[in-house]
Amino acid sequence: MPHQKDKIYLNALNRAFANNFLELFSLLSSGKSIQDIWNNPNPSLKKNINPFKEWQYLKEKQINFVLNKDKEFPLLLKEIPQAPFGFYIKGKIPEKMPLIAVVGTRKISSYGKIVTEKIVQELIKYNFVIVSGLAYGIDTIAHQSALKNQGKTVAILGSGINNIFPLTNQKLAEQITKNGALISEYSLNTYPLKPYFPWRNRIISGLCLATIIIEAPERSGALITARFALEQNREVFAIPGSILNENSVGSHNLIKQGAKLVSQIEDILEELKFTYSLFLK
Repeated sequence: MPHQKDKIYLNALNRAFANNFLELFSLLSSGKSIQDIWNNPNPSLKKNINPFKEWQYLKEKQINFVLNKDKEFPLLLKEIPQAPFGFYIKGKIPEKMPLIAVVGTRKISSYGKIVTEKIVQELIKYNFVIVSGLAYGIDTIAHQSALKNQGKTVAILGSGINNIFPLTNQKLAEQITKNGALISEYSLNTYPLKPYFPWRNRIISGLCLATIIIEAPERSGALITARFALEQNREVFAIPGSILNENSVGSHNLIKQGAKLVSQIEDILEELKFTYSLFLK
């Protein structure tokens, strides 16, 4: 079963390259086979790693590992540039429901909190699944609001599923798995390294029909997500804010550059009416 072997060895490689995952992604992107890469890395990387024991551990934790060859791999994600070769998932991505990303600054204002709660509550009414990154601030409020309104939500992690970051969101992560999913490209115990967060943002936007930016200063991780969304030919929406608040600078710049200004839920529905309608059939 070559396909099963690919899953077993890629899982082991993810563990071996946990501290330099982007190097592994580069090797995979070069066209080398998974087993060739496993057979030829620096021996110290593979020290004490048994691919079959690692696979058994994954099964014991009831975490699925999905390759981009699998039928469960989301079609929208498969078509993006630099699509993941595989990802770990705890829980389930809701089927036949449109996914939309809601992201923004970690340093959320009271205005940002109110707006996030309002937008998410209205999106849930229209059967959207809320996708975000489980970070402090906007991300946390987006996930919490989805759950509070009996909606479904998916969190894309910048660390391994066994290593929730921030730790204060551990309970929230557990709640998410009951109403959606936790997803990570990184092996289960991977530490939350700084470069992994902007890289995971391409998955946040890639899973979704559109990305909504709520409060983003001039230099914000949310703007990286917006850039990925544009590269992936996805819609980008931005919420305007006060010109006196630095959290509005990035959002306003996006609007100047062509992002759709959102003042009410109808602005989103109108822009997405064709693709959204496909989920109603």
